[in-house]
Amino acid sequence: MRWPEALEVVNHIWHFLPDDKKFHHTFKTVDGEFRNHDCSTEGFEGIRSQDILKLLINNFSFEAFFAFGNPIDVFTSRAYGANYDPNNEHDRAFIWNRWRLGSVC
Repeated sequence: MRWPEALEVVNHIWHFLPDDKKFHHTFKTVDGEFRNHDCSTEGFEGIRSQDILKLLINNFSFEAFFAFGNPIDVFTSRAYGANYDPNNEHDRAFIWNRWRLGSVC
């Protein structure tokens, strides 16, 4: 699942994507709305990072917290990642220019 802040970014971008970029390869569906699937209810997932973050904050001191990768994972993972062709200049530009470190904060 996406962190709430990341989900907001993904949902915003999702509305601008053509249907061919919204094809979910696991479920074989075109998702009009982003599917924020909770894998922790079955299958391979154990404890999710958002479930333990509160414990980490309560038990440790941090000077800074930096989360990275949650939004881009949607567009590069097994569910939707195959919709993007690394040989296609537009697809490469979408991944590279939108998601460079620091561009989504």
